[in-house]
Amino acid sequence: MPSFSRAELEEAFAQHQATVHRCIETGDWNPYAEMYTDDALYIEHVVGHLHGKEAIRQYITAVMAEFPGNHMPSLPATWTVFDPEKGWVVCEIDNVMSDPGDGQHWGEPNLTVLHYAGNGLWSQQEDAYNPANMVKMVRRWCRAAETAGSLPDEARDWLVKYGSRKN
Repeated sequence: MPSFSRAELEEAFAQHQATVHRCIETGDWNPYAEMYTDDALYIEHVVGHLHGKEAIRQYITAVMAEFPGNHMPSLPATWTVFDPEKGWVVCEIDNVMSDPGDGQHWGEPNLTVLHYAGNGLWSQQEDAYNPANMVKMVRRWCRAAETAGSLPDEARDWLVKYGSRKN
């Protein structure tokens, strides 16, 4: 297993974050998939294991095009740990929702574990989070948007499907 300098790992992660930001701004998630090796493994705890760059592309393009992904204007890392010797980056990502009209911060964290392959590419990503907490946060966001009169139709449809609980 090759080791990398801390500077290279930090730069690769900064590029990762910049690419995510650019994808959010443009709505084009193809550059996101291009950050991964052809044989990359992406582990998502609800979806499962995605094998290869093209599977990652299909997944991220779909999930960020529909609610609630398309109402997340920011996915910042709130803290990051680098292991340059083994090529790992571990961080907390805040899945931030747009303001539903109440001025509150709406977000739910996940832990992201990335393995660096070199040359600006990643060979593995795992997103660890509690899906129940994510659903609760989005449900509360929908109710706040409904109260503010800003609930989009696609969010209303999502709320009908997942909003039967009071939390």
